[in-house]
Amino acid sequence: MNMENLRENRFKMLVLDLDGTVLDDEKRIPEQNKMAIKEVIQRGIKVVVCSGRIFKGARLYASELEVNAPVIACNGAVIKTMPDNRLIYFNPLSSQDCKKVIDICRSSGVYIHAYVGEVLVTEQLKHSSLIYSERNQELAEEDRIDIKVVEDIGRHIEMSREPVSKLVIIAEHSSLLKDIRDKVSNIETIEISSSNFDNFEITNKGVSKGKALEFLCGYLGILLSETAAIGDNENDIGLLKTAGLGIAMGNAIPELKRIASSVTDSNRNNGVAKAVEMLFS
Repeated sequence: MNMENLRENRFKMLVLDLDGTVLDDEKRIPEQNKMAIKEVIQRGIKVVVCSGRIFKGARLYASELEVNAPVIACNGAVIKTMPDNRLIYFNPLSSQDCKKVIDICRSSGVYIHAYVGEVLVTEQLKHSSLIYSERNQELAEEDRIDIKVVEDIGRHIEMSREPVSKLVIIAEHSSLLKDIRDKVSNIETIEISSSNFDNFEITNKGVSKGKALEFLCGYLGILLSETAAIGDNENDIGLLKTAGLGIAMGNAIPELKRIASSVTDSNRNNGVAKAVEMLFS
């Protein structure tokens, strides 16, 4: 479908993934994207940040965009309002499923971190946790991701009794990642998706960005047909299928491009700004 034919549609909500979508490869919001999104907000359109990131990490970018609609985080396990951070939806993993996944990962020695409450918990400061730790140095204290390095992540989850919204598994070798994912997929009470080529992510059964969008539309009184969504990876499949209009980034995985109504430019070339300008100009 050509986006030029969509200008007459009147969308009330625009739902945006972050990594690989709104953000460039340096994890910044390009100025062209920022200007286009802010213009949409000024016109009264609800703009929703919808990310796999922990809420605090997603909120940082929502604040930069001056978004006042709720933020969907952790692939749809968490929805909180802006700017007061009030929890309106939460669907955590069970402690039993966390233990099963962690045991499988431990036998392979692969990296794993968990979002326990609002804290990123890991046994190794590397991959995503190291990136977050380094980025924290640039941020104001209230925007920093809380990171806790522990000796035994499973034991920490058991002792803390804080709910776990998501587990993230990262491996440098695709064959190892596939082997672990195949083993984990035998657990019937979880959802598995990916936000990058080197990871897969675990949430509770029934959690997805698409399900979160359904809830949020009901909460705000907006029809799904009045929503447009933009994404790039496997964890955006449910989102694009659920939204009234789904747009894939030029850098999106092939499966997402196949189900999308349209494909915009890449995150390196302001694909979000180009899609937004076409939809709302």
